[in-house]
Amino acid sequence: MASSQFPGESGDGTVLTSSKKFWEDVTEGGAGADPNDKSKGWYGTAIQYWSNAPPTVDGVLGGFGHVSPTDVAASTQFLQDAAPHICTAGNEHTCALDCGAGVGRVTNEFLRHHFSEVHLVEPVEALIEEARRTLVAKRAKTEETNTTKFSFFAEPLQTFTPAPKTYDVIWIQWVIGHLTDDHFLDFFARCAEGLKDGGMIFVKENNATAGRGFIVDSDDSSVTRSDAYLCELFEKANFQMVAKRRQKEFPQELYPVRMYALKPRASTLKP
Repeated sequence: MASSQFPGESGDGTVLTSSKKFWEDVTEGGAGADPNDKSKGWYGTAIQYWSNAPPTVDGVLGGFGHVSPTDVAASTQFLQDAAPHICTAGNEHTCALDCGAGVGRVTNEFLRHHFSEVHLVEPVEALIEEARRTLVAKRAKTEETNTTKFSFFAEPLQTFTPAPKTYDVIWIQWVIGHLTDDHFLDFFARCAEGLKDGGMIFVKENNATAGRGFIVDSDDSSVTRSDAYLCELFEKANFQMVAKRRQKEFPQELYPVRMYALKPRASTLKP
């Protein structure tokens, strides 16, 4: 799969001529290395970085844990506004997938209030164990009989395969920047198979600005793609854009954040 030709910028301000050349260099440097190897490669660096982060909401949000209520309120409204497009809404049992779940913040504060079952996928052991501890304890304490069920998968997105026709919603937030373009497209193809008929993918992600197609963070092995870059990848993955909205009321020092609601086109799905 060919990568795009967006210009980029490294963390030190060095101009990168094209995303295609950048991903070729990353792959040669070990992007395809064993994802469990915490010492080398594009993905190994990311695992090592997040393994050293405090397993807290503030830790996974880089010291901006205070934005979580604003984030959750906007996500809730976006999901509710997109609900008429989710054609599985009549199902009694609803299931969501939380991708790059970290300590379970998105599930705990958001998804569990809207779905009868949530699956969390996260490669960093300390983070997903904290998510498990928090969510299992919360479920045990509740007196409600109709509590959300949780399942946990300690696996990176570049290898994770959703079970076929399982999810009403796949929620991908602040994690897709860790995937190379090729792995991004491969993951979306697997997600298309993992959605129930009529299900949708939601992506919430930072956007690069100032004329750059992407900005590289070598500390955690991630790229912040521009809105145009992300939309091109969605198109290449054969997904239709149902809605797009910019997150409001975030601190000005943060990247702009947009939410995307996506449906696979019919030709994406295997017969």
